[in-house]
Amino acid sequence: MEVRNVQIPCRDIALEGMAHFPDGQASGAVVVCHPHPLYGGDMGNHVVISTCQALAGAGIMALRFNFRGTGRSGGTHTGGAREWEDIVAAAEKAKELLGKETTAVGLAGYSFGAAVAVMAAPHVPGLKAVALISPPTRALNKETIAALRVPVLIISGEQDIFAPPDELRQWERQMPEQVELVLMPGTDHFWGMGFDVPAARLAAFMRRHLEGHARP
Repeated sequence: MEVRNVQIPCRDIALEGMAHFPDGQASGAVVVCHPHPLYGGDMGNHVVISTCQALAGAGIMALRFNFRGTGRSGGTHTGGAREWEDIVAAAEKAKELLGKETTAVGLAGYSFGAAVAVMAAPHVPGLKAVALISPPTRALNKETIAALRVPVLIISGEQDIFAPPDELRQWERQMPEQVELVLMPGTDHFWGMGFDVPAARLAAFMRRHLEGHARP
């Protein structure tokens, strides 16, 4: 597995990122989005890194990056108003890094990153799947999830107060063909016990929906 520093152009700013390349040809690319930067979230978050490592191990290139105003990324934080543009730019960069070998793209976001990923999804060409980790339900609803029109994986903890399990189960019941829900027992919003096991589930989900869309 190769990890490479990259710079992502986004209109008049540049974002810092890190690309995780699998051994061999990638079957697709997934942009991984970090939690809220005003509460310590950045691309070095352990959930983000575990997700990228699992994806690369499953044969998928993963690109994590810092939202605008975070770390060495240019611009200023906008509370989500323009961060979706960062995700779209990262998706384009991911295709470029693969030499346009594939049009298959996935989005994975954790907490704030999940909410912004949903905003960005309609603007990402070639999007095949979305994974939402601990999505804050106050920022999402049934209509926004249904509007994605791609398979959606939701991974959350049974003790997450920002993503109440009852609300997530309701989404799954109302959209059974689109939404796959994984609830982890004994886990809250911050995944203090680690994210390796759910990351493997996420990687398998992405591989299932990206594989077969790659172009030679």
